[in-house]
Amino acid sequence: MKKYINTICKSPLFSNMQQDDILLMIKNINGHINLFKKGEYIIHTGDKIKEAGIVLDGNVCIEKNDYWGNTQILTQISPGNIFGETYAIFPKMPAGVNAYSVTDSTVLFISVNKLYGIAASNLIKVLANKNLVLTEKLEHISARTIRDKILSFLSSYSDKYQNSSFKIPYNRQQMADYLAVDRSALSRELSKLKSEKIIDFNKNNFTLL
Repeated sequence: MKKYINTICKSPLFSNMQQDDILLMIKNINGHINLFKKGEYIIHTGDKIKEAGIVLDGNVCIEKNDYWGNTQILTQISPGNIFGETYAIFPKMPAGVNAYSVTDSTVLFISVNKLYGIAASNLIKVLANKNLVLTEKLEHISARTIRDKILSFLSSYSDKYQNSSFKIPYNRQQMADYLAVDRSALSRELSKLKSEKIIDFNKNNFTLL
């Protein structure tokens, strides 16, 4: 556990807590670490979850599949961040999403219903922040055209990093799934935006011109 203490301390869930207090809490609520291979599923739709996960190393993707098998990426979880907490709070509610390891990943599992003190208060803030993130995603996918979706998405990353140049955490298929558009149509529109000198890009690195 101590190997990952710096990442754990950076988690919003443990904000404003001392290292020793964090380790004691994790021990008291029976926190444990699991390893996952690239592509391995951590949560399947329909699972009933009793514990939330905090990514310690690697990345975890949260996706949702509809009845016809279409996939929409909701978000990616980077080290220090938590996932599955909503379903863990309501363990009788079947999960409505999948979570899989984008790379080889290390995940700390904790029972959020057993959190106390500052961590319990921080959990409320985490939930509120995720609501804001989902609201932002809704703004992107509600745009009328693929071009508008792309520009809304890229603008949000520019704002996030306070820079016209930035790197996004998605490949083209993942970006298409996140924006709920066809990959070929996305690639065509990106090429048009580049030729019109509105944006420039190389793989996952983008610049707004």
